[in-house]
Amino acid sequence: MSRSLLHGLVLIVPLLFGACDKDEDPIAIPFKPDQAEPDKPPPAPIEPAEPLVTSPVKPKPRPRRVPGVENCCGALRVQRARGRTSGAKSMYTQAIGICNRQASLVRSGKTSRGKALAQVRGALLDSAPSQCR
Repeated sequence: MSRSLLHGLVLIVPLLFGACDKDEDPIAIPFKPDQAEPDKPPPAPIEPAEPLVTSPVKPKPRPRRVPGVENCCGALRVQRARGRTSGAKSMYTQAIGICNRQASLVRSGKTSRGKALAQVRGALLDSAPSQCR
């Protein structure tokens, strides 16, 4: 080893062991808070806070779609386009108007699907398309 390292160790080692010459008792550290301050009353227990009251989230109702009423109106439009005579075209035009009004009543819940389709079939002189049955 080098000489400077030896001199450093010779100086440091006695400092480390010489610092512990005194045998004093360590300071007593209390283990529980109530032992440290016996004059002070124990802290009051923490009461739970009121539970957070939330109103249940209700999903927005979807617009009611009744299959068949709008399909019936579409089928009547196709039949009107295929109509060969002006009488057939005017009959389907009248039935389309009734169908549109009845479709809005069914969506709002004021009438049933069966009653609406019966009104549409009543406006037709010919047989109704399959979507209107």
